[in-house]
Amino acid sequence: MARLTNLVLRCPFTLLMLAVLIAAGISGQSHIGSLNVDIHRQLGHSPPLMFEGHLHRPVTSLYFTAGGWSFYKSLLMFAASVGWAEHDHGTRRAALAFFGIHLATLLIMAIAIALSLSMLATLRGELLFNVRDVEPSGGNYGCLGVMIAGLCCWKRNAAASIITLVLLVRLTSSTMHLPEAGRMMSADLAHLIAFPLGAPLSPHFTRGISVVTKQEIQEIQMELRQVSRNNHS
Repeated sequence: MARLTNLVLRCPFTLLMLAVLIAAGISGQSHIGSLNVDIHRQLGHSPPLMFEGHLHRPVTSLYFTAGGWSFYKSLLMFAASVGWAEHDHGTRRAALAFFGIHLATLLIMAIAIALSLSMLATLRGELLFNVRDVEPSGGNYGCLGVMIAGLCCWKRNAAASIITLVLLVRLTSSTMHLPEAGRMMSADLAHLIAFPLGAPLSPHFTRGISVVTKQEIQEIQMELRQVSRNNHS
């Protein structure tokens, strides 16, 4: 009971959002199959809609998934990455990272990539520009990037390299085969953009650095005093 209470106190944003995501999934029937077509059309996000002034869609789209196994994988990814960030760095910072990186990823995809590629009149550029997507995976991978960047040197390098390689392989495969009419390509590109976006936030996320540093300094000073006493004796 004490552990459950501690979890609720440490991760209220994660637990609240999980409840919202589950409720949204049930309302859109994505927990048993594909997302309801009307909800996908009304709340999904795409670059053309954003340029037309539908600025609410980057937010409304993150509460839903394409459905089926994607729904459950998204819940697991959210609980692991955002929950980890909130547990270690607090509710406000985890929420800001989740929403901030999600929105930043969509802006980068819409302006810097999808719009540019669509102007070249390529099939994949047109698909990226016009696909109507949902899911909170940008924020999920952004929070994962924040936490990976905060690991010790060799763990950070190994984990970041493996994750980036997996994301590159997935994007290459979806770009070549275009499953789900380009939706998977769009999702994989978002993941690859969002993951490194979390890394620069890691130093700003870490709290208590000054306290730890002072403790380390005090320990070193105590050891030096002890060595000095031993030498004099």
